[in-house]
Amino acid sequence: MSIFYDFKDFKDFKEVLDFIRYFAKCARVLLCLSTAGLTLGKFC
Repeated sequence: MSIFYDFKDFKDFKEVLDFIRYFAKCARVLLCLSTAGLTLGKFC
């Protein structure tokens, strides 16, 4: 559980951060799409 322990693996840690950021962006887009789909489903 020592993520911040090895600073020599900082590149890998940055890649993990980029992956988390990318995943969060995709999740936000999916959430927006599903919310829009539900809203449109109410009106249709």
